[in-house]
Formats: sequence, C-alpha cells, structure tokens
Amino acid sequence: EGGNHATSELATFLGSSGEHIAELEAQMTPLFEALPKTEGGGLDAASAKYALKRHFLGHHHWRVEALVPDEDQVRSDSSLRMQGLAGLIADVLKSTLAGSHIGLRELAMLAATVEKAVRMESADLLSKALAVHGVSAQGIDEETRDLVLQTFMLFYILPDSDYSQQSSGRIKQYLGLAQRVYPAWKETLEWVQVMKQAVQSERNTLQALVEDLVFGYPHFF
Repeated sequence: EGGNHATSELATFLGSSGEHIAELEAQMTPLFEALPKTEGGGLDAASAKYALKRHFLGHHHWRVEALVPDEDQVRSDSSLRMQGLAGLIADVLKSTLAGSHIGLRELAMLAATVEKAVRMESADLLSKALAVHGVSAQGIDEETRDLVLQTFMLFYILPDSDYSQQSSGRIKQYLGLAQRVYPAWKETLEWVQVMKQAVQSERNTLQALVEDLVFGYPHFF
C-alpha cells in the first residue's frame, strides 16, 4: 500500500513523462533482470538502490547521496549536489523503496524523478546566476552569456549558500579563484564552450544549455 501511494506521488510529480519513462525502462531492463527478485517478482529496497546507483553512475556519472549507505555518506567531487531538492528525492526514495514490490516501472519512475529534480535544480541555479549579475536570459550579449554560464558552473560544482548575497564583482573574483579550489576548472570551462557550440545549433536557450551541461558533465566532476 505504501509503495502504491508513493508510485501515485511519483506519477503526479512527473506529469506527462510516459515516453521518457519507457526509455528509462529499456535502459534499466538488463540490470533489473540480472538482480535477484522477491517472491512478488520485484526488487527489494537494497537491490533497487543498487540498480539506481549503477544507472546514474553509468549514464551520468552522478553519485546520488540518497542512494549511498549511511556508512558511505562521503562528500566528494563526484557527488551530485541536489541542495534544496535533496529532501524531496530522499523522501520519495524512502517511501517508494519501503514497498514490498519494486518493479521495472517503479524503478524507471524513480530514475525519472531524480532527473526531473536535477532539471528543476539547474533552472534554479541558472536563475540565481542571472540574478547575481542583474541580467535576464533574453537579449544578453555573448560576453555576458559566458559570464552567466561560468557562474552557473561555479554554483553547481562548488555550491555555497552565500553566493546569492554577493555582488556581481565579488562573484567575478570567485571565478578568478576557482582554479585553486577546483583544479579541473580550466578544462571545465573549455568543455562548456564546446557544449555551447553544439547546443546553439539545436536549442539556443540558456536553460537548454545548462540542462545539457548538467546531464553531460562526467569527465571532470
């Protein structure tokens, strides 16, 4: 019953994501079939956590804290920072994984929930990056666009609740110092430029670009 209620909550949160959930089911089928099943034919909580952890590591190189055993809760450069959405994800995982039957559909819905949470988080960080420099996403010049993208990556890779209280000039100083704290910063910015050119040929919006950055940033994270 708890599992069914959680699945209903997931469906409400995800809205019309049926096609993407079907894609996730196809991606996760081999791993799902390889894992031991309960008497009901589904996965227990431990196996479901393992499947999700393997999926995110394999497809996005994300390390989702809510899927890591308590004794392994270590902050690292490979950890996915959900910030305000961490509680939502943890609650959804807890309620769904408490069910006695976690089928392939439920597993795919859990994965889709985490992905949607990441998209929501990226939109929020982009909004903060724009706000700190006093600009909007429409009609900005190329130099300001690059500044906003660098700021977004700073907020994403090196999160700090104090950023929103800083001036644009102060954030620019932080950007200049980022290499000292994050040695791969230079390579990251070069990669952002490559991604920017690729996205501009298809979906030329800042939101589309930051989503692609978050979903395609495994190499230096």
